[in-house]
Amino acid sequence: MAKRKVDTENRTFKTRWESEYMFTEVAGKPVCLLCGESVAVMKEFNLRRHHETKHVDKDKDMDMEQRLQKVEELKRGLKSWQALFRKAKSQSEAAVKARFILAEEIAKSARPFTEGDFIKNRMLKVCDEVCPDKRQLFSNVSLSRNTIAERVDELSINLKEQLVKKGKEFIAYSLAVDESTDISDIAQFVLAADIRRRFADFEAQKSRFELLSNTFAVDVGSSPPNLQMELIELQCSDALKAKNVAVGAAEFARFLPETVPQLHIQAMFGSTYLCEQLFSLMKLNKTSHRSRLTAEHLHSILRISSAQSLAPNIDELVQKMRHHQVSATASKK
Repeated sequence: MAKRKVDTENRTFKTRWESEYMFTEVAGKPVCLLCGESVAVMKEFNLRRHHETKHVDKDKDMDMEQRLQKVEELKRGLKSWQALFRKAKSQSEAAVKARFILAEEIAKSARPFTEGDFIKNRMLKVCDEVCPDKRQLFSNVSLSRNTIAERVDELSINLKEQLVKKGKEFIAYSLAVDESTDISDIAQFVLAADIRRRFADFEAQKSRFELLSNTFAVDVGSSPPNLQMELIELQCSDALKAKNVAVGAAEFARFLPETVPQLHIQAMFGSTYLCEQLFSLMKLNKTSHRSRLTAEHLHSILRISSAQSLAPNIDELVQKMRHHQVSATASKK
């Protein structure tokens, strides 16, 4: 026989229960105003049993008017506590969010993780002069080296999850990625374009090369049918013509608008530029002063710095951390 699901039954809180049993409704659950305990099922029998078992002597000499006054007093006290907890929760989440924001900025600027302590000390000095009453809030923002390193890794994981999800919609992949190691056995990403596959038949690919090297002069009529409308749109744009002259053919592919997806697939220079950017970022981060930088942390820094249109979902990460903290607290109890 299936058990009855009492949580799904249509039971509503009745106003008279406040004065009769000293209960009020909080987030859909009946909560005792005298002791703060909640009752699992919203039934009058359960509320009456709780009141008669634990609090029958506390209000037996009160008349109805006194009961109502007591209920209002207790409800005001409960609301003040709820406001205090909401404020504390908001401040705690703000501190966590600040850690993620600063960790992202430190990673993007190729600064060492120890920079967090320097930033915090400067923030506290500014706070002492501008808003000394808020000093404790700034003190709660932990920016130690280990904290920044952990937040950077979490930001990188979040970006990877977004990229994997977005990658399922990709039509084509133009580059392959391989790994090599440097003298300290730290993995480095290198460009591994399949040269043989691309240039096995150079003549057959000639028309595609012309599309990229001289986009605004190519004959639309002799181009592949799936590219003709996009080429017409591109060649009619004075702004894009000016951009092509300004940056050159090798860089122009990076500025192709989203309205020409087929030309994006043909272009390889955007990915080549990104690869060169990664090497530059690696050179900035791997200095003689950062010998303790691990392969995992370097990987995270490069992912954050080269994310381009992707941005870490910091609000989602804050919520995950809060849920983790709540679960950890509950398990200890």
